[in-house]
Amino acid sequence: MSFKIRNTDCETQEEYEVCQKNYFQHLESFNKRSNTDLWEFFAWDFFHDGTIEKFELGPDLRTLSLHLDCPNIRSYDQSGSYKYVSIDFVCTFKNVIHFSISDSGPTIWSDHLGRSSTFLYSEINTAIPDGLPNDEDSDSPEFYSLIIEILGESKTIWVDLVFSQVNVLPKEPAAFAIMEADPKFHVPTYRPDA
Repeated sequence: MSFKIRNTDCETQEEYEVCQKNYFQHLESFNKRSNTDLWEFFAWDFFHDGTIEKFELGPDLRTLSLHLDCPNIRSYDQSGSYKYVSIDFVCTFKNVIHFSISDSGPTIWSDHLGRSSTFLYSEINTAIPDGLPNDEDSDSPEFYSLIIEILGESKTIWVDLVFSQVNVLPKEPAAFAIMEADPKFHVPTYRPDA
């Protein structure tokens, strides 16, 4: 598995920028006023280099929670210098109709319990299966897809999800709200109107 549009392993910066431009042109065709957490937290790789704590499947087998951190929030001091601050989040995917994991590693299983994985990149709405009722006249929910590239124990892991809603909540909502409101912090979320 790989991304359908993005190529994060380009040999030159120019090739990378072309892939990014094509990807953001793809995103322009979608309504960003619905499922706002998908766009806000996944369009610009908010979680890039974040540590994945766990994936958790709900008892209904249609809800999937991803626990991870965002290490990309900048805290500026009076001189303009900054340091990175990390905040933990839970991303809850609802009405999941497809979930798959594949990796590029060896086929021999080895026990790596306790070792974390790292969120690298994601790609929105390039893996939606044919036949879903994603039109405005339908009473069925609209579906979205997310492909996530993860760095595991010396291998690349791909997660492919199709779902109707994602809610992203900080584990410390008050602290995150303060950071979003305080100009001393740069919180790199995607805002279509900004």
